Amino acid sequence: VGGYRESMIAGEEPELCYRLRLAGWSVSRLDAEMTIHDAALTRFGQFWMRAKRAGHAYAESAWLHGAGPERFGVKQVLSAVLWGGLLPAIGLLAAIWTHGISLAMFAILVAVQAWRIRWRAMNRGRSSSDATRLAVATLVSKPAQLSGIVLFLARKLTRRRSRLIEYKSGPSDETPGVSGG
Repeated sequence: VGGYRESMIAGEEPELCYRLRLAGWSVSRLDAEMTIHDAALTRFGQFWMRAKRAGHAYAESAWLHGAGPERFGVKQVLSAVLWGGLLPAIGLLAAIWTHGISLAMFAILVAVQAWRIRWRAMNRGRSSSDATRLAVATLVSKPAQLSGIVLFLARKLTRRRSRLIEYKSGPSDETPGVSGG
């Protein structure tokens, strides 16, 4: 299927697997730990940039394959748009007319969604504390993912080449940022 797509700055492995499945191949996962991936996230800024990069990857995947049979990447884009932008914006804008009730309703929606994520994670074998951390991280990452989606679309509209969104600091750089690529 042509190997990894060189233009992708992130999400290249799932995208390759999608094209393999589309070509009639099957992708299997071994039930054995083969490596440990240390994302080395020690600061919130790194977490944010990694989530932004994921949003960019979701948007690019949806752009390339969203109309295909799996609607590849579309669910993740819609989730980031809904939870990272649309629902918070509605809650904030409506707060003036609802005297803050819309913010309380948004908080309830977030709590219910966090509970759903936590419940699913626990049903898949995660501990209660791990499932809670996963739920919080998932919801906190949505605005960052949305910013990556917006960045991808802006680069598409301006026909600029995507550049790596780096989340690990270099030896002389304490703040994660965007590097060339």
